[in-house]
Amino acid sequence: MALITKYIRLLGQPFLRHAAFCLFMALLLWITYDRVHAPMAHPAFYALQFALDLYLVCCLFCLLPRRWAFGAKCFFYVVAYMLCVVEAFLYARFYIIYSPTMLNLAFETNAGEASEFLSVCFKSPKVWPILLTYGGVAVGNVAVECYGRRLWLHLCRHFRWIGQGVRSVFGVLTAVLLLWGVVPWCQEKGKMLAFFSLEKSELTERVSTDVFYSPFYRIVYSLKFIDITRRETHHLIAEMKEVSVDTCSFLSPNIVIVIGESYNKHHAQIYGYPMPTTPRMTAMAQRGELIVFTDAVTPWNVTSNAFKNFLSTHSTDQQGSWTDGVLFPAIMRKAGYKTAFITNQFYKSARQNKADFNGSFFLNDAQADSLCFDYRNTKHYKYDGGFLGELNGFETGAHNLILLHLIGQHLEYALRFPESEVYFSPKDYERKDLDSDALQVVADYDNATRYNDKVFARICDRYRQENVIIIYFADHGDEVYDDGIGMYGRNHSADLTPQILRGEFEVPMMMWFSPSYRAAHPDIVKSAFAAKDKPFGIDDLPHLVLGLSGIRCKYYNASRDLLHASYTGRRPRPIKDLVDYNRVMHKP
Repeated sequence: MALITKYIRLLGQPFLRHAAFCLFMALLLWITYDRVHAPMAHPAFYALQFALDLYLVCCLFCLLPRRWAFGAKCFFYVVAYMLCVVEAFLYARFYIIYSPTMLNLAFETNAGEASEFLSVCFKSPKVWPILLTYGGVAVGNVAVECYGRRLWLHLCRHFRWIGQGVRSVFGVLTAVLLLWGVVPWCQEKGKMLAFFSLEKSELTERVSTDVFYSPFYRIVYSLKFIDITRRETHHLIAEMKEVSVDTCSFLSPNIVIVIGESYNKHHAQIYGYPMPTTPRMTAMAQRGELIVFTDAVTPWNVTSNAFKNFLSTHSTDQQGSWTDGVLFPAIMRKAGYKTAFITNQFYKSARQNKADFNGSFFLNDAQADSLCFDYRNTKHYKYDGGFLGELNGFETGAHNLILLHLIGQHLEYALRFPESEVYFSPKDYERKDLDSDALQVVADYDNATRYNDKVFARICDRYRQENVIIIYFADHGDEVYDDGIGMYGRNHSADLTPQILRGEFEVPMMMWFSPSYRAAHPDIVKSAFAAKDKPFGIDDLPHLVLGLSGIRCKYYNASRDLLHASYTGRRPRPIKDLVDYNRVMHKP
């Protein structure tokens, strides 16, 4: 028993010797967690993770010579206080936390901008409560570090039983912590290591950001993500600089690609949904202007990853990465098309407010942007209807490619349409399985879908007098309480069930032809009608567009061109690089 007691007390020594450090590090994290609303699913679980992290740091302090240990502890203190204070201010003032976006902005900031930013910070009324809070903690921290050990030794000298009892308690608690927490701690650190071993940005979503639960870990995550994206961007740019085109007939002089957002096709009237959510599209299809494709699939339910794959000439069923191809707008521009990317989600520069670095890093690079596009918009709009005015800023040429990226039915659905466009309400649905809040979500989604239908009709009307083909598809779908899935939004679980594939990866896809285009290209219209039920992955979009433009080059593969005679669609359609859609859904 004496030997067991000795070793149990020894286990607790790191915590006991550096109790002040542990106490104030835990207090810092708690205050920051309270002030910074970083998403975290299981706070108690990550408190356990933090305790084990602290234990390892304290073990390091115990192993170092006293002078080195003092220096290491001071370094940890300074870094911890700086990280917490800065993140607390960033959230209080800008509602952002440490992320790839924030760090990338910091890296792009020059000395003058940094000076102006610091001046604004110190003038902000938000900064002083934060400095007072953390400053008070720091004063208490210094006091305890300076006098706590003296007080402890004084007590141990006069009341020896206190020292022995505390050592035993610390030892037992540490033993319990290690027995209870080592396995999950190793699992979480394994997830971190898996993240650091990744070389593809589209795989980073598989590592839950909950793993990076503290300001320090969020910085580390952001640095790794930025490193991955920079290497991918550099590789992509190198490939695009070598783009060459053999011939171009400008078969379709004007191609407009409309990219919808979070569109569950099973909430579209035109795909058989019982509610009138797409009256205009339905009317256009009945008139023979619009061809509705029934079997289009996206490889990702994340906008950024979907964009990478439908813009790149590399397809997901091929070996390698999306950066092994080139972005097809660069090919079109090289061939002589004027190109525009007009988006109501991504910004042209990461310097702009609310920039989505994760989503558009490869489009925001100055070189990549200049290789792909002649025009980018710089404004966002609350609704897609107002956003269409951005088309006026693009000065068209003889041959044009326009990518028009809507905000569509992106969460939150009630924010995607004006009050004047409310058509559905909860009373329109006979769903006994849903409460009133869930029914409101369904109604909001269907209203957003109906408004999207109106926006699409306006786009078609704008080009009705021109020689234009418009391709519409969505980057991914959303769950809307369908198929027994009691949720809305996207389920990022790795368990890709048929229900999830149906709601989030089966996407709407359509082609609209202006009257003059139908008259000039009856063969293309006929091919489109013939192909409407063929299986298609939107990661093969570049080959479809290159075929429509009449471009021939080494990047074009006719067997992946939906409208080409050699197209069969007999290829796997990988979903998130995990499963083949065709196999899960029993498609031939």
